[in-house]
Amino acid sequence: MKSDLFSKLLLGLVLLVVLPIAIPSCYLPHRAAVASKAAKHARGEDRLASAWHHAPLAYSEVSIQGPKAAIRVLADASELDAALNKWAKTNNIAAWEPASYADIAPYLDGNSRVRALGGKDSEGGSWGPFTVGVLIKPCEATQAKFSNEVQPSYWNSR
Repeated sequence: MKSDLFSKLLLGLVLLVVLPIAIPSCYLPHRAAVASKAAKHARGEDRLASAWHHAPLAYSEVSIQGPKAAIRVLADASELDAALNKWAKTNNIAAWEPASYADIAPYLDGNSRVRALGGKDSEGGSWGPFTVGVLIKPCEATQAKFSNEVQPSYWNSR
């Protein structure tokens, strides 16, 4: 009985002392890889990280096709809607008044894709002119490009 208790205590002691030391050693290769990658990044040797920090992403180079591209265009339209509403509220503009991209550009987020594309949608079509109180939709050429992927009512789905 005493030897059974002693063996359980010894096993418990081994688990308490050895196991916490042994488990982290299993992760040493992973930790070393992470540390190595962080060191390369700090020295600028990590090609992807240095490209990300030194050159902004050219959105026209990123090619998304099909329904995902339509979703991106609709998200851009929503962002333009929000900027148009901010512009109208800030300047006390009534509904049905016209606006241009130049009017609402200062109200776009500085890091947004819409601002980076400078008045063009991700498919190359132009945004605008805009009307306060009217839902912003992409140009007819962009809508036609997605006619096989989405229904025409999709552009009203915000």
